[in-house]
Parts: sequence; structure tokens; C-alpha cells
Amino acid sequence: MFPLKSQLESLEKFWKLIPCKIILIHGKKDSLVSFHNLEFFKSIFSPSKLTTIELEKEDHFIPWTQKVFLEKIFLESIE
Repeated sequence: MFPLKSQLESLEKFWKLIPCKIILIHGKKDSLVSFHNLEFFKSIFSPSKLTTIELEKEDHFIPWTQKVFLEKIFLESIE
């Protein structure tokens, strides 16, 4: 997705309208969405608004490979 940097940046004004906290989970071995996207989000959201989780050995398919971990993270976020 990083090759589409201009599209990513053009949506920035809309992302800033998100009223809730954000959890961004990204695998460092993702070959479909560049890990640079995580850094981009870190640059536009404050740490109080954005929680990032970087998974060293994961790729793009985290919902299938880390289902239990994701359930835990999401359930903790609504407590």
C-alpha cells in the first residue's frame, strides 16, 4: 500500500475525524501492506489516541493466525 502514498495521505483529513481510540496491529513480514503504513499512522495520531502492536513474525493474515490474541486485545479494549 505504501506505493499508494498519495492516496494514504489524501485520506488523512478523514482519519483525524475518528472519535474513538485506535488499535493498529501490523505484522513486520507483511508483503501486501508496507510496514511504513504503521509509521505513517504514528505520525498523524497521538499516542493517547493510537495503540500500535508490531508482530515480528507475522504477515498480512493475522486474523487467521492470531485469532485468540486478537480476541484478547479487542475484549480488553472494551472493558
